Amino acid sequence: MKKQVTVDLHGLTENEAYLKLLETMNNLPPNIDRVIVIHGYHGGNILKNLVREQFTHYKILEKGLSLNEGETIFYIDPKKR
Repeated sequence: MKKQVTVDLHGLTENEAYLKLLETMNNLPPNIDRVIVIHGYHGGNILKNLVREQFTHYKILEKGLSLNEGETIFYIDPKKR
């Protein structure tokens, strides 16, 4: 069964969101294979753009779109857990 964690960035500034993502990725338990990032999109696209276009981390194998426009999925590289 796939194991995932969810990170909610609602209400954070761009810098706060970046730091929260970085902390989450750096402290990810080894059994996690995807991270669901809730960034929203009704209040603007700053967090959405940060998550989808700017944020990178060596553990992210691929970024995927969710059926929910306010979410992005980070698929974790199994070799880098």
